[in-house]
Amino acid sequence: ELQWNLSPWRLGIAYVQRAVRILQEPGYQELRRVVVRRFDADIPMDLLISFSNCFEPFSSSGRKLQFGEIELPVDTIAEVLNESLEANAIVVLRFVSELDLT
Repeated sequence: ELQWNLSPWRLGIAYVQRAVRILQEPGYQELRRVVVRRFDADIPMDLLISFSNCFEPFSSSGRKLQFGEIELPVDTIAEVLNESLEANAIVVLRFVSELDLT
């Protein structure tokens, strides 16, 4: 499985824009997993949505997003909430099956 490990870097706007462009190129369809760890706080929501749309988390054959050591999607928000908020990784919440905040 071919993976792209972006976890050593804090991803800012330019990094995320470039990642979206690369992930949408036909020549990079073989990338099956992208690993991320931290994002800058000022990334626009529409850019984060474009980034998350590059993945097929609920498909067994689609491209996956991995947040640090956590393979997405996850069943409950408790599995990723603290880590994702600390890392400004609100995009991770799009890969949670159940958002029960009670």
